[in-house]
Amino acid sequence: MGNHLFLSTTRLHPVLVEVGVNPALTHEVIIYNDDWHQAQTWCEENIGQFNDAWYKLGIDPMGMMQPPGSKTKTIWYFAQEKDAVMFKLKWS
Repeated sequence: MGNHLFLSTTRLHPVLVEVGVNPALTHEVIIYNDDWHQAQTWCEENIGQFNDAWYKLGIDPMGMMQPPGSKTKTIWYFAQEKDAVMFKLKWS
């Protein structure tokens, strides 16, 4: 997979908005990292409130049943591009 600084700006899928995800969270970041729980704490401490400044989609249980040495894929959304870039640099 490699560590790529790829960010995308997107409109949230209507289903995500329908279930309450903030539609202003338009900067998507995908990381492959087993420390996602630490990344979540880091977001709370450095970026702001969940579903206001950032959001993490739930983890697919099947995605966690990977061979040893594999990394867990998580998808994150941010309201501000600078926060998305800072997050990607920190956790990729």
